[in-house]
Amino acid sequence: MDLATFRLEFTEFKTIPDGQIQAALDRAEEAVDPVTFGASYDLAHGLRAAHLLAVAPMGQNARLQSDKADTTYNRTFREIQIRKANAQPFP
Repeated sequence: MDLATFRLEFTEFKTIPDGQIQAALDRAEEAVDPVTFGASYDLAHGLRAAHLLAVAPMGQNARLQSDKADTTYNRTFREIQIRKANAQPFP
């Protein structure tokens, strides 16, 4: 997923500078395997980047619980990961 697409898909990060989002996209790219995620790769890449932004100190409002490092992005990412591992389609 590129920066422009991330901006369209994840509008909740509109106040975050491009450089910070690009850094998260770059880190997320290293953690998301295109073979594993197949057609869902762009979504998984964006979700992983959003999760990284949300668990950063400024992202506390995006966490499911303020004292935990889990986010809705991470839960959706894991759901895709599990479905792909079990050869189930993701909606």
